[in-house]
Amino acid sequence: MKRTGSTAQFNMVRLIVEEYTLHYNICENYEQLKEGMINIVKRHKFDKRILNCADQVFTSERDLDEIMKSYERFYGKPMTIEQMEDMTEHESKWLKCGGYFYSHFDQLKYNPMKEIADLLRILEPMVRNYLVYLEFIKIKPPKTGQDQKTLLFYNHITAEE
Repeated sequence: MKRTGSTAQFNMVRLIVEEYTLHYNICENYEQLKEGMINIVKRHKFDKRILNCADQVFTSERDLDEIMKSYERFYGKPMTIEQMEDMTEHESKWLKCGGYFYSHFDQLKYNPMKEIADLLRILEPMVRNYLVYLEFIKIKPPKTGQDQKTLLFYNHITAEE
């Protein structure tokens, strides 16, 4: 596998969402979130604002020595103690938040079909619910008479907008 666990997991999530809709946004921080879209955020540093609006958090873990080797391959220099402490602090914050889906790097690398099946169990109903919601909020009363599909009348008002 020529990618990190988090990137592999991110791409699995992205591909599952793409199976159902192209109505999504890829971003790395809170400021890039788009209302009315499925936002797929790839982020390592903990951000409480993202946590507070997330429907689901996906996280992965890898043995520390493997993380350090991967870091050195990517950046061409060893990870400092401070960087390692910072990384583990942020990972710990994500894990403490609850409501997350956790994967180990070994499953991502050696059993990606199991990982995809596990992700599908979570994502499929969430994405389908969202798509039904998007269609539901588009329903409007007809200009005249009654719409035979929605059964709404032109003057069918149940609440103030």
